[in-house]
Amino acid sequence: MTSLAHQLKRLALPQNDSDLLSRRVVASVLFDPKDAASMDRSTFYALGCTGLEELMGIDPAFSEFQETLFSQASLALERSVQIKEVNKKLNKSISLFLTRLSPYFLLKPALKCIEWLIHRFHIQLYNQDSLIACVFPYHETKVFVRVIQLLKIEDPTHKWHWLHGLQKPGVPLARGTLLTHCYKDLGFMDFICSMITDSVKAYSGFVRDGNCPQLRVIFSFYASTIVSALDAVEKITNSIIAKLLPFVQLEYVSCSIELPSDRISALNQRIQSTVRQFESRYPCALDVALENHVKKVSSDHEKTVLHQFISLTMSCGKYQILPDSDTCLMLSLNHPLPSVRNMAVDYLKEILASEHNGFDEAFLKDALLERIKDDMPEIVLSALKALQKNLWNVLKDVLVKTSPSDMLGVANQMLTTTLIKNLANMDHATKRNTLQNVCDILSRQGSSVRERAAFVVFSNALLQSLQSMMESQHLHTAQSVYKLLEPLLLQVYTIQPEQASCEEVNECLPVCVILGEFLQKMSSGLNAEREQGLLLLSLLRLFITALKCPDSTFKDEPWWNPEKMDANTCCYVHLLCRLFDLVISGASQGPLALCFKSLMQPLLQVHLNEPTTLFKFLSLLWGYNSNLGDQLDCRVSAILQTQALYVGKALLCNQPIKTLNVLASGSSPVVPSLLVCLCSGVCEVRRAAIAVLHSLSGVVSSPYYLLVENLLKSSEEIIADPSYLSQALSKMYEEALLLKDKKKKLASIEQLLQCVQLPCCPSYTCKTLLRALQDVHGEPILAILLPAVERLLEQCAPDSCTFLPDEAHLLQLLLSKFNEASAHLLVKDPRCLEVFIRALGTSAKPYPSMPGFQIIALEQITKPFFTALGDEKIQQKIISVLFDLLVGNKSPACAQAINGVFKAIAVDAELVANELMPVDKQKVTATVQQTRRSKMQTRKTQESSGAVPEENVVSWPRVTLILELLQHKKKLRRAQCLVPALFNLLFRCLEPVAAEQENLEYTKQLILSCLLNVCQKLSPDGGPISKDVLEEDQFNVELVVQCVRMSDMPQTHHHALLLLGALAGIFPEKVLHNIMPIFTFMGSNIMRLDDTYSFQVINKTVQAVIPALIKVCLKYVCSIYSVIYLKHLSNLHRNTLKPLGTPWQLPFVSCQCTYLNKIGEIEGYVIDCLLVMVMKLSEVTFRPLFFKLFDWSKMDGASKNRLLTFYRLADNIANKLKGLFVLFAGQLVKPISELLRQLNISHTDKPFFDSDDDEEEDSDDDDDDVTKSSLLLQYVLDCLHKIFLYDTQRFLSKERADALLGPLVDQLENMLGGDEIYKTHITKHLVPCIAQFAVALGDDSQWKVLNYQILLKTRHSSPKVRFSALVMLLELASKLRENYMVLLPETIPFLAELMEDECEEVEQQVQKVIHEMETILGEPLQSYF
Repeated sequence: MTSLAHQLKRLALPQNDSDLLSRRVVASVLFDPKDAASMDRSTFYALGCTGLEELMGIDPAFSEFQETLFSQASLALERSVQIKEVNKKLNKSISLFLTRLSPYFLLKPALKCIEWLIHRFHIQLYNQDSLIACVFPYHETKVFVRVIQLLKIEDPTHKWHWLHGLQKPGVPLARGTLLTHCYKDLGFMDFICSMITDSVKAYSGFVRDGNCPQLRVIFSFYASTIVSALDAVEKITNSIIAKLLPFVQLEYVSCSIELPSDRISALNQRIQSTVRQFESRYPCALDVALENHVKKVSSDHEKTVLHQFISLTMSCGKYQILPDSDTCLMLSLNHPLPSVRNMAVDYLKEILASEHNGFDEAFLKDALLERIKDDMPEIVLSALKALQKNLWNVLKDVLVKTSPSDMLGVANQMLTTTLIKNLANMDHATKRNTLQNVCDILSRQGSSVRERAAFVVFSNALLQSLQSMMESQHLHTAQSVYKLLEPLLLQVYTIQPEQASCEEVNECLPVCVILGEFLQKMSSGLNAEREQGLLLLSLLRLFITALKCPDSTFKDEPWWNPEKMDANTCCYVHLLCRLFDLVISGASQGPLALCFKSLMQPLLQVHLNEPTTLFKFLSLLWGYNSNLGDQLDCRVSAILQTQALYVGKALLCNQPIKTLNVLASGSSPVVPSLLVCLCSGVCEVRRAAIAVLHSLSGVVSSPYYLLVENLLKSSEEIIADPSYLSQALSKMYEEALLLKDKKKKLASIEQLLQCVQLPCCPSYTCKTLLRALQDVHGEPILAILLPAVERLLEQCAPDSCTFLPDEAHLLQLLLSKFNEASAHLLVKDPRCLEVFIRALGTSAKPYPSMPGFQIIALEQITKPFFTALGDEKIQQKIISVLFDLLVGNKSPACAQAINGVFKAIAVDAELVANELMPVDKQKVTATVQQTRRSKMQTRKTQESSGAVPEENVVSWPRVTLILELLQHKKKLRRAQCLVPALFNLLFRCLEPVAAEQENLEYTKQLILSCLLNVCQKLSPDGGPISKDVLEEDQFNVELVVQCVRMSDMPQTHHHALLLLGALAGIFPEKVLHNIMPIFTFMGSNIMRLDDTYSFQVINKTVQAVIPALIKVCLKYVCSIYSVIYLKHLSNLHRNTLKPLGTPWQLPFVSCQCTYLNKIGEIEGYVIDCLLVMVMKLSEVTFRPLFFKLFDWSKMDGASKNRLLTFYRLADNIANKLKGLFVLFAGQLVKPISELLRQLNISHTDKPFFDSDDDEEEDSDDDDDDVTKSSLLLQYVLDCLHKIFLYDTQRFLSKERADALLGPLVDQLENMLGGDEIYKTHITKHLVPCIAQFAVALGDDSQWKVLNYQILLKTRHSSPKVRFSALVMLLELASKLRENYMVLLPETIPFLAELMEDECEEVEQQVQKVIHEMETILGEPLQSYF
């Protein structure tokens, strides 16, 4: 079983046990499980109640359970559905019962009671520990084994699993096994001990005269087991004793509670020696046991008894319970509540003032030292005050021997000396905590005389102790003390002159001397601000002299680089910076400025005694505020930066020329750091930096001499504009390139770059310098910086990429130097190319706010950069690396960047073609025929050897990614170079071995799409291409055809046929000679394949190939259709014309309307072929075919051109099938009605055919859209006319008639296509259709509706509509003849109105209509007017 399974099983609830749901087997201690299953609940209840009554006769203690576990209500109690509180109360009751039952377990009544508890409360599942505790004293009996067999303890992780071995054999537990487990498993020992405490509590109310016979069994079991286990163990450990002692104490307390006072004294005398033996041998265990027990004491009587027990120990004092607490002194000192710990420390003070009864000196000392480590300052202060009581002894002699005037100074000195001595005697950990706590206390000092004096004394002691401290502790303490002094020293700046003494002080006196004066003034109520200031300055002087440099070797480095310093050195330099800031600021303000100024000398002498060291420190201050990492944890403000610059200027003015030469040399940080200051956004910083540069202007030997001179000429511009430095450096570099003697002028720039690439130069300085040099580019620049790029890239190991923020920015700036100006260095220097390629492969991204280095490097490959490379081999290498990265990288950002790079650069297609070829191919120059011959030879070699050479294998994933990039590539020179490589890949795709190994359908589609793109690039207008550009034999049309024949994917067919369409315009003859096999294939196999597939193939063929081939030969195209359909019809004939699940679908008009007439002609041939097939079909086979075509015509998202095809086809089928077609026409009524509305331009402004909305339509000619709409209306009307003409089945129900009548009559208003088209529609299509519609209606009530709707059109505003309505009335009368008589009365008024029509043509037409109607109806109509 897995560990997870164990955990799940352990977490499973008892109520989910399967045995609880089964009645085939029931747990029982008295009966066979199967027999128990046949017994009902009342039987078990009666058995349990009988047992309880018998037990009550033996021991009245069981009577309380009569109303709980054995009550009538327990019959209906189901614990698995009870709330937590109910089950908790139930468990407590069961545990108490089983504890009291244990002495009587072997009696029959006890087993009866257990039987009821097992049956009703499932105690073998819910109360295993209580049940086992009840029976364990009888572990050598069979009844014990019977109970153990009821438990579910087979899980190896179960606490009682060690008893699992007893269950199957049914043997009792051997005593040796029990003892071994007892001393090996302290948890089990704890369980046995807890049996004692539980039993004592269970029978605590039944003790008589100090006796309780029921406890004898459990005490006997406990004693025999524990004593024997201790005898058996090799070594008694503190852990074992710690387990036993609490129960020894508990037994003592339990006995003491019940015994009278005289017997308790006797008990104490008997056990005192035993307790003290325990204490001497196991002091730690006794401490733990007493501490734990004190926590559990509640009542006053228990406290008294516990105190009596504690008094039996030798060191009873520390276990005394404090008067105001519920815990002993030892526990109180370590109590979680600060108030209790503080009370305990106060108690220790009282003990120190007394005779120490019951305490040893070591305990008192350790306890106070331990509290000095407390995290609460109040407690630490209290502990320190307790220790100060010992200082009185130190001062006694001082008071006797010293005069009153000197007493304060001498006393403070003695106190300081004592504190130093005490600190020195402490161990490392105690000293560390003491120092930290003292500093915390001092940070919260008050303003009283005593507290101020304490601050000075303790600070003085800490500073004098610094000398003897270890390195890390020294710096840590120094930092803590400085944090205390700095805020107070900053206040010294603000001392008002009137508060200071008139006596000028220009140096710092000893602390003890000034402290005496300070205390005297404070005690007298005089102003002591000056003395306090002098005290603080004296402490500061002491701090400066006491501070030690942890490792002075860093001072010899060319640069003080915080990025390279360890923690201790950073701490030291941090303090130097703060000290410099404090002293230099204080020296310029306040009445104690001279004292501050006097501190500058020791600061420089002790820590910065050499000019070079001093200027390294100043250079650090000059440039540190650009450090993002802030390793020193020190903010260098613009004010401090400016002050440091002016200090530097003052010091430079006093330096000899020899020193100036060193400070201005190439290895010195001075000039580069000053240039960093010139980039500052603060004007005063730039002004100060210019002032320092003036001090170096005469140092001719400096490599920066010309640079400094040039910059000083532009001083005003640099001070005014922080960005001007970049312009000045760029201008200087460009001018130097034009000079004949350019080496000297370039030397300064190159020296600056040499500084940037030095590992010792801080990256934040390099970063700022490179930003200043952002407009300086070229091969020499990149060549100098190359080592820095290499060094930083080496830090980018995948498993240990550690970059400071400034290093990351620096590498970003360094990579930007790979640009158009420096690109040719990649050709000249192989190392440079190698570094750039390594950068391209560095995927590290140390900070989320910055792009990864790989992305930065990729962004350098711009179109100018790639073009500037010039060398095709290098370009090929870069392209190859890009493609390799695309394959191996899983980062979307990297893929996107490569995609952007490849889109932007101008690439020669031959470079890409080389990447598409197998590994052994270097150049693509062979024709398709040569490639084919090569492949044939390769295949023969492989067949003979039985192996495929590894170097000739195509990496399909890589090829696929390259092809995906090519889909959107526009800047591709000599695109024709791709053609042989693409056809080579297409050939490899179609090889059986490749098809078996990988699914290459998507790759085929990409190849075909790329070939199509090449065709479109070479021939944008779709016309022929010159042989000089692309030879015809390079296009293997057979392979394209083979893609269609060998693939089952419609997407592949789509791409192949689009390519064939493009090739048909470029190489029409080649396509014509090769296109027949694909149509022959489709015609022969069309019925064997899925019909969706068939539809896709034909549809795409029409869209892609036919328009191009129509230009060449219309007759040939028609023969193609003939082949398809003849083959198709022959297949139908060979197969019994069985019904199709998805019928044959045909694509028709779906091409550019430029060819509308030609397409119409072709469509006519196709329809003729289809009609031949239709006439051979039965009604059963024709119906699904027709409705599938109908669904295809109105498919969502499909081109509306399909409607043209369908209704033209429907019209032809109706003409052929005549009356039979009416059987299928019912579903056309509503769609035709809707079409008539949509095609009626008098009712809608939206054209039905809209080239802009049609995804499958390429034409944007509005005339073609109108033409198609007219054609569709014509086909619909003609189809309806034939339906009405051949209707013999009463096709026109009232519902269908109502649906068609309005839209048909409204066509009289439809001016679609202009006057001529309108006239043709009316006379040749609409009038015959509506007239036949009337005949098909055959109902005079519907005739009236139709006639009236036509009459309404005679009142239309357009004379053309009124004229057409008259033509319609005449045709209606001629069709209905004498039946029209019933319609005449309502017709005459409308005709009378028209006789006076404003349009002469309408008047004439009215007369004609009246005359013709008279002829038709056989009676004159003049009498009606």
